[in-house]
Amino acid sequence: ISSENVKMLSGLSFVFVSIDDAAAKEVIIKYLIENKIPFVDVGISLEVVDKKIRGSARVTTGIFERTDHISKRVSFVEPPEDDYHK
Repeated sequence: ISSENVKMLSGLSFVFVSIDDAAAKEVIIKYLIENKIPFVDVGISLEVVDKKIRGSARVTTGIFERTDHISKRVSFVEPPEDDYHK
């Protein structure tokens, strides 16, 4: 999804966002907030420590009554190459 076709999300009652592309995620989430469409965004991180995999999961919900926390929880910056990408 890009700025050219993000309007395809219009009319949806809820959106589940699970995407690595930071630029696309920003376009999607900004559109959802502007159009008061509730959503959940998920992300994971993984790293190898002492030949073991360690990870975490993040779930962030946006509803039209409250979205001020999104910029503190969801990154719109491309992550560096890490163990997840391997």
